[in-house]
Amino acid sequence: MAGEAVTEANLRCLWQNLTVPADFFKDGRRDTIKYFQASPTSRKFYFSRCEIIDFQDINGHSIWTTKGDGEIALPANIGVFLLNGTWREG
Repeated sequence: MAGEAVTEANLRCLWQNLTVPADFFKDGRRDTIKYFQASPTSRKFYFSRCEIIDFQDINGHSIWTTKGDGEIALPANIGVFLLNGTWREG
C-alpha cells in the first residue's frame, strides 16, 4: 500500500477477530473518546468492546467505521477515532 490511498476494502482485509487471550486487555486503557494521530509508520492495534472505531485518512476524513472487538495492522498515514472502548497498541 506504499504510495497508494488506503481504501475501505484494504482496511476490511486487515481487520481480524482478536487473536489474544481474554486477559490481554487487563492492562488496556478504556477511553470515552480517543484519537490516534496518523503516523508515518504502520502500527498494530487491538480493540475491545468499542462503540465506534473510525479509521481516517491523514486529513481526518473517514475511510471505514466499525465497532466491537478486533485487531488491525494499521497502515501508515491512517488515524483512528475511538468512542467508548478499550484498546492496546502493540
